[in-house]
Amino acid sequence: MSLLFVWRVKMVRVTDHFLGCIAFLCVEDLEQTTPSPKGTAFAVSVTDGNRPDVAHCYLITARHNLELARTDSIIVRVNSEEGFRDLVTDRNQWQKHDSADVACLPFSSERLEQIPLAYFVGADYPYHFRFSEGGENFPVRVGTESFFVGLFVQQPGRGGNLPIARFGHVSRMPTEPVVLTSGDGTPFEQLAYLVECRSWGGHSGSPAFCIFHRTYAGEPLKHIAFLGLVSGHYDIPTAVKSRNSEERFMAAVNSGIAIVTPAESVRDLLFREDVVRERNSS
Repeated sequence: MSLLFVWRVKMVRVTDHFLGCIAFLCVEDLEQTTPSPKGTAFAVSVTDGNRPDVAHCYLITARHNLELARTDSIIVRVNSEEGFRDLVTDRNQWQKHDSADVACLPFSSERLEQIPLAYFVGADYPYHFRFSEGGENFPVRVGTESFFVGLFVQQPGRGGNLPIARFGHVSRMPTEPVVLTSGDGTPFEQLAYLVECRSWGGHSGSPAFCIFHRTYAGEPLKHIAFLGLVSGHYDIPTAVKSRNSEERFMAAVNSGIAIVTPAESVRDLLFREDVVRERNSS
C-alpha cells in the first residue's frame, strides 16, 4: 500500500515592514579607507512603563558583533532619501546581555520600521496572536517555517542598504544549551534554536521570524512572529585537495544550520532593571 502526500504550496512574501527594520553595522577595516558593513541590526519598539502612549525604539544586534570590532566606533548605516546615512555610536553605549548573544541601544526610529513586542515568541515558545478576540496560541515546533533578513556582505548595496532574506525551517527547539564563542574567544553556553537556513558572517544579528499558516472562514491566513536573532552557524571541517598539488588542507563548509538566539533573550535584556530605569527616565 502506498501513501500519496499532497503538499499545498504557500507563497511567503516578505513585506517592506520586515525589510525596513534592518540596519547594517559598519566597522573600521585596516585594508579599506571607508567603514564596511560587517553585521546586521534591527529595530524593536517598547512601550514606556509610565506613559502607555509613548514607545521607545531600540536597535538590537548580536553581542559578538560589538566584541569583535577593532575599535569602539560602531557605525550604524540606515537608509535615507539620499541613499544611506552613517550614524556613529560608541561600543560602550550599547547594553549587553549577561549570558546571551544580545545587545541593545536606544535609537531614533527615523527611517526604520520597528518590531513590536507583541510579535515576540514567548518564553515557552508559543506565539500569542493578541489581535484576535481572546487571542490564539501558535506553538513553534520542529518544522515551523522560518526566514531571516540581513546583510549579504558580498553585495550590501551601493546606493543604500539592500538586505536579503533567507528561508528555512526550525530544525531543533532550544531544549538544551549550545556553545557559542564571545568576541575574546571565550566559550559560553546559551539556549538557541537550530534552524535549517544558511547563515553567513554578515547575518549575525539578523532578526529571524517564523510563519504560521491557518484558515479562517475558508481564507488562508499567515501570522509572522519574531523568533529571535541569528548568532552564527555550524561549519563542517572538510579536507580539500590543492588545485596545483596533492596537498590537502582543511576548509570550513557551511552546514546550513543556523543558530538563533530566542526572542525571550532579547526581551530579557530590554526589561533588565538598568535598561528599564534608563528608559523610564528618558
